Amino acid sequence: MERDGFVLSNGAGCLVLEELEHAKRRGARIIGEGANLGMTQAARVAFALRGGRVNTDAIDNSAGVDSSDQEVNIKILCLEAIRQGTLVASNRDDLLASMTDEVAAHVLKHNYDQTHALSLAETQAPMDHDAYERLMCLLESRDRLDRDVEGLPGTAQMQERQDNGQFLTRPEIAVLMAWSKITLFDDLIASSVPDDPFFADALMAYFPAPICHQSEALTTHPLKREIIATILSNKSIDLGGPVLVMRLTEECNASPGQVVKALETAGALIGREQLEDAINHLDNHIATEVQLHLKQTLASGTAALAATLLNGPEMDRVGDVILKYEAGFRRLRSHLPDCLTPQHLEDLEKAKQLHAAQGVPSSLSVDLADLAVYANLPALAEIATKAQATLEDVFGAFETTGAALGTEDLSRIATAVLPGMGTWDRRATRRLIRELDDLQLRATRHALQAGGAQMWLTKMDPVLRSIRTEIETYTTRQPGFSQLALAADTIRAAMNSER
Repeated sequence: MERDGFVLSNGAGCLVLEELEHAKRRGARIIGEGANLGMTQAARVAFALRGGRVNTDAIDNSAGVDSSDQEVNIKILCLEAIRQGTLVASNRDDLLASMTDEVAAHVLKHNYDQTHALSLAETQAPMDHDAYERLMCLLESRDRLDRDVEGLPGTAQMQERQDNGQFLTRPEIAVLMAWSKITLFDDLIASSVPDDPFFADALMAYFPAPICHQSEALTTHPLKREIIATILSNKSIDLGGPVLVMRLTEECNASPGQVVKALETAGALIGREQLEDAINHLDNHIATEVQLHLKQTLASGTAALAATLLNGPEMDRVGDVILKYEAGFRRLRSHLPDCLTPQHLEDLEKAKQLHAAQGVPSSLSVDLADLAVYANLPALAEIATKAQATLEDVFGAFETTGAALGTEDLSRIATAVLPGMGTWDRRATRRLIRELDDLQLRATRHALQAGGAQMWLTKMDPVLRSIRTEIETYTTRQPGFSQLALAADTIRAAMNSER
C-alpha cells in the first residue's frame, strides 16, 4: 500500500489507568510500565508491600545514565590524547564508534551487579531492618536524606513495620542504595584513597580496549579521581548492599575510606572477581535463592577478612598489603585440607554435598566454604612471623586449639542464631564472635610457646574438659546472647588462668 502523508491510525496505543484500591482488591502483582515514570514512589512501595516486584526509575534507567557518563569520560580522554599528540584528531570518530559494543557490555555488567545487589539486600531486609534505621539516621545527620521527600518511613513507622513483619521494600532499598553510593563517593573524594597506585588498573579497566592504553592521557584525565571513586563506591555497595560499609565503620571504628581499602584488599586476596564471575555464570542453571545465598556467602567472607585487616596494624597502600599476604594465602590454599580438623572437614563435606544437590559446581562450593577460614589469616601470618614458623603450622595450631577450646563450635552456634535475635543482641553477638576469634588466636600463641598444639593440649587437658562441659550446658537449647556470653566467659576465664 502506498501512503502519502501522515496516517493517525498507523499503529496502536493503549493507556490504562487503574485506581490503587481497585488494584488492591483484585490482588495485582504484576505491573507493566512503558517508559518508566508511570508510577509514583508511593505507588511502587504500596505495590511492593503487597508482594509486587518493582524497581525505582533510577534502577531501571541506570544503564542509560551509565552509558552517558562513560561517553563523556571517553571523549575527555580522547581530547587529552589529541592534546598530547598520541591520537590523531581525524581518527577520533572512528575510534569512538569502534568502542560501542564494549561500552555496552560494561554498562550491562554494572546494571547486572547493581540489580543483583538490590535483590540480595531485599532478601536480607528482615535481618537488617534496624541497620537501615541507623543508616537513614546517619544520612539525615549528614543532610543527605529527607525521608519525606524520598517517601521513606520515619522512625515510628519503621517500628510499626517491624511489629507487623513488613520490612523495607525493594523500591525503598533502591533509594537508600543510591544515597549510600553518593555519600560514599563524596567520602572517597575527600580522602586519599583514589590516589592509591593500586587503583590505576581499575581506572584503565574502566575504559574500552581501543583507548585504555593511553597511559599519559589517563594520568592527566581531569576526572580520574572521580572515576576511581565511582568504581569503588559501586563495588563496595554492590558487594553487600547499603548497610555493609556502615556496619564495618561501626564495628571496626574505621572511616569509610579505610573500609573501602580493606574491602578491596580482601577482595584481591580471596579472588572476589573470579568468584563473582563463577556465581554469575550460574544464571538460569540454579535457583535464584541459591545464587543469592552464594552471593551472601561471598559478601560475608570478604567483609570478615576486611574486618580483620581493619582491626590489625594500620593499613599501608593496598598493593603493599596484598604483597605482604598473598604468598601465604596461595601456600595455605594448597595445603588447607591437611590443616583442618576432622570436624571442620566433615562440615565442609556436608556443605559440598548440599551445594551439589542444588546444582553448584564442586570447585565453587569448596572455594566459598574456604572463605570462612581466611578471615584470620592476616593475624595468623603475624604470629607465624614472630614465631618463625610456617603459616601452615600456625594455622594447624589455630584449628586444633579452637576445636579443643570450643571457640569454633561456639562461633558456629552464635552465627546460626543471629537471624532470630533482636538488634542489640545481634550487635553484641557479632562482637562476641570476634572476641572468640581473638581468644583462639591467643591460645594459638600459647600453644606455639609451649612447643606445639599437642603439648599445649596435654597441659590444658583438665581445664579443657571442664570448658566443654560448661559450653554444652549453656548451648544445649537454642541460646540467646546471655547464654553465649556466659559460655565465652568460661573460655576467657580459662585463658586468663593459664600460666
